[in-house]
Amino acid sequence: MFLLAHKRYEILLLDFDGTLVSTLDSFVYSANKALSLMGFNVSLESLYTSLTKPFDRVVESLVGPLEAMIKQELIDKYIEIYNTEGYKYSKPNRGALEVLDHLTNNGVKLGIVTSRTLLCDSIQRTLEHLSLAKYVSTLVTARDVARPKPHPDQHLLALRRLGGTASHALSAGDSPEDIQGSRGAGIRVAAYTKGFYTYDQLAPYNPDYMIHELTELLQLF
Repeated sequence: MFLLAHKRYEILLLDFDGTLVSTLDSFVYSANKALSLMGFNVSLESLYTSLTKPFDRVVESLVGPLEAMIKQELIDKYIEIYNTEGYKYSKPNRGALEVLDHLTNNGVKLGIVTSRTLLCDSIQRTLEHLSLAKYVSTLVTARDVARPKPHPDQHLLALRRLGGTASHALSAGDSPEDIQGSRGAGIRVAAYTKGFYTYDQLAPYNPDYMIHELTELLQLF
């Protein structure tokens, strides 16, 4: 393993869903079970298409208008299933373990910056389940700030927690919001094209780098 003799960046801020970890199977499993228990029948194809966005935002597009109490009960059931079973269906994206292990062994600090609100409580559990928790120095969720991504507040908070500056940090994510949040914080950003958004969807936002594999991050440090 080569050493990072002259690090270009000292901090890496990673998006969670779709970037560091492949979580779509977990979303679909949890939603499918919650919907079935509540008497709704939704195709797996529809779930895989819709659940690139949070369940609470898309549930009525899947099943139609719902009374507020029924909708909340369905969301609560989804969260319960995800937190107890569903998270186990997540897996690290290819190259994630190699990147985290190599960078932390060479003194790079790692933080996670995630837009999650519904499922924040399961992130640490997922990291531990996937043997990734030991690499992560800070976790910033959408609950931690008044203005989450695409605003820069989450990235700025992560920098403060890690004791770093924007000029010595790199961010990586798979969504336009990741690019916008990073850019607003003055952080260079690598757009990951194998998450929830494609190359063509990300390119118009002009990220500093475009990567197709997480291991390409190693070439940037």
